[in-house]
Amino acid sequence: MATYQDHYITVNSKGGSFKYAWRAPKGSYGTLAKDLGVTVAKANEQGLVFGANSPKPVEVVISFYKKGRTGETGSTRRFCDHEKLPSVLTGGLKGKKIKVGDKSYTISSVAAG
Repeated sequence: MATYQDHYITVNSKGGSFKYAWRAPKGSYGTLAKDLGVTVAKANEQGLVFGANSPKPVEVVISFYKKGRTGETGSTRRFCDHEKLPSVLTGGLKGKKIKVGDKSYTISSVAAG
């Protein structure tokens, strides 16, 4: 059974900023969290907002190789801070590892979702 943890991205809006939060399997953001602008919430983190419809972070589609660096691919979605999006979409994650379920894969490309 998967263990979950809270994550958030600080979203700026006309009324100020807030911590857009969601639950995801532990380790699903792993070393990519910093690249995507995601913070793993502390156990006593204050001010998290779950379920906000707007504004919210963008989603990116991360494609990965299932075996080595060729052949069959898969994809998954992850939230991304708007400010990190340019770097993420221009190859900033290519070749890095992403955890999907209990396996780790090499990222082949990223697209806006």
